[in-house]
Order: sequence, then C-alpha cells, then structure tokens
Amino acid sequence: MKKIFLILACLAGITTGAMALSTDVILVHHQGTVTTHTGTNLYALINSDNVENGDTLFLCEGTFTCYGPIIKMVTIRGTGEKTIIKPSSNTSTYNPNGILQLQSKYDTGYNSMDFKAPFLESLTIDGSLNFSPNYSDIRNLTIRACKFKSLSVNWDYYSLVNFQIDRCQITEELKLGRQISSLIVNNSKIETLSAENNSSANINLVNCNIHSIGSPYFRGGLINCIVDTLAENANANPAFSQCVLINTLVNASNLNIDQESTTVEHCYVETLDGELLDGETQECTLSTEELLSRGYVGNDGTVVGIYGSTTAFTLRPGVPSVASSTVTLDPDKRLLNVKMTLTAK
Repeated sequence: MKKIFLILACLAGITTGAMALSTDVILVHHQGTVTTHTGTNLYALINSDNVENGDTLFLCEGTFTCYGPIIKMVTIRGTGEKTIIKPSSNTSTYNPNGILQLQSKYDTGYNSMDFKAPFLESLTIDGSLNFSPNYSDIRNLTIRACKFKSLSVNWDYYSLVNFQIDRCQITEELKLGRQISSLIVNNSKIETLSAENNSSANINLVNCNIHSIGSPYFRGGLINCIVDTLAENANANPAFSQCVLINTLVNASNLNIDQESTTVEHCYVETLDGELLDGETQECTLSTEELLSRGYVGNDGTVVGIYGSTTAFTLRPGVPSVASSTVTLDPDKRLLNVKMTLTAK
C-alpha cells in the first residue's frame, strides 16, 4: 500500500508541476512494471541491474547526484525546477567539473546508441552536459524542457545524429563542433552560441532567443530567432556563412555577411524599423498580428523568440495537468479509489 501511495504522489508532482508529496524517490518503469527506489544516488541506480536500456526513471522533487558517465539508453524525467541533478558528489576526483555525461558503451559492438524516447525531460541540471560518442554514434537524442549551464560534445570518430534540444534554457554556452552532424534547437533560450570552424551546416535553430553568438563559424539556419549581440570576434570574419536566416532579428549593426553563401529573408538588424540584412534600408511594415504569428512578439507584448510560441520554454513535462483529484480508501475491499480530472498538456 505504501508503494502505491509513493507512485501516486510522485506522478502527481510530475503531472502538475506543483509540490510533490514525496522527495528523493525514483520510480523505474520497466516493460509495464514500476519499482520504487529511495535515495539520491542516480548514477548508482542507473548502473545497477535494476535499470536496463529503454527504462524510464521518474524523479520526484529533490536533489540527485550523478558522478559518472551514463552508458545506458534510458529516459530521466523529473517534475520541473524542483527536480535537480547535481553531476558531482563526494567522489569529486571522478567528476570534478560538474558534468553530466552520456557515453556510448564499448561493448555495443560499435552499433549506434539509438534512443526511442527523450533522454532528459523536465529537469534542472546544476552543471553542464557532455556527450561522448567515443565507441559509436549516438542517434535520436532529445533533451526536452530542461535547464542547464552548457553543452558540449567530444570525440573525433563518431557523431551525434538527429540531435534535438526542445524548450530548454542554456544559461552559459551551447558549443557546436563537427561531432554534431545534425541538430534542431527549438523554442529555447541560449546565453552564448559558439561554433568551431569545422562545425556542421546541418544545424537549425527555430524560435530561439540567443543572447550572444560568440564565434564567426556558425553555419546553419536561424528561423524566427532573436540574437541580442555578436561578440567582437564573431564579426571579424563573415558572421553568417553558409547560413539560412528567415524572420530573424539581430541586434547588431554593420554585420559582415557572406552574401554569396547565405540566404536572407525578412530579417532585420538593430530594431524592427532598422536596416535589412541584405543591405537595403526600409521601414518594417509587419503588423502586430504578423509579428505575433511569426513569433517575434509574445501575447503579453514582449519581443520574443521562445515566449511567443505555443510551445514556449517551460520546465514542466509534456504531459496533461491534473485539474483536480481525490483518493479514497475502501478498507473492506482493500481498494484505492482514484479520480482525476485532466486538462490538455
């Protein structure tokens, strides 16, 4: 009976995003069976026999530690801002820099890690993310509705393929390199976007707020985005080479753009009534309704990327919300009667 109450309490916290009744509890869903684990050592649980590839771990409110690389294809799902993963613990020599790492495993026979569900969802990572496809490609990796400091990928031989960052907030840096062969970032807020000079051109950011582009090597697409600033070195060479810029605002003048390799459509610099990126000067004639529909302006009137979207950044998981619920116990029949009213996600 206690186990049933723990499951209901944690699921209530996940669906509502409100204060959960249980903390420091991890529920492991494996092929239709749910088991309950208490404690905060996420790394030890994932690397134990209690968790297998394809399992989903539901983390209730609390702070959980992960001090080593994750080598299993699992889904880790929290309740939002109150589910915190600290990628370090007392074992500071093993992971001294606060990095949550996903690493392809040596004994997979060099077959790709192919995710069938999001890897991280509705979590606050008190540190950075690092992905190491050192023994095989990592495919179809998704991070959804999370907040973390930075993200990087290392290793030379294998890549991240079909990588997606959805409705996330990156408070320091998103670093692009050649190890990311294809990436879509949508409805996200990014402090600094940087890229190595050999990074892939198959990178697309859609409906994002980018505070700063920190290098001149970004190649890819910016669609319905806002860029607040360009670092000085980002404009030393063409800031946008082999790019597609559509419905994008860049708060910087005198941009050095490679006109031959970059496609520009409905893009503006400095202000909404400022200079077009293609060098022409004209007043922005978009109506308020058009700005709303294109994602420039939120329904509250704020200039946007992410906040004007119907799927804006949020730490809440992508599940229906519980509008009301009751739980009663029938002691004679030894049954729990649960009634919930759900709203659309």
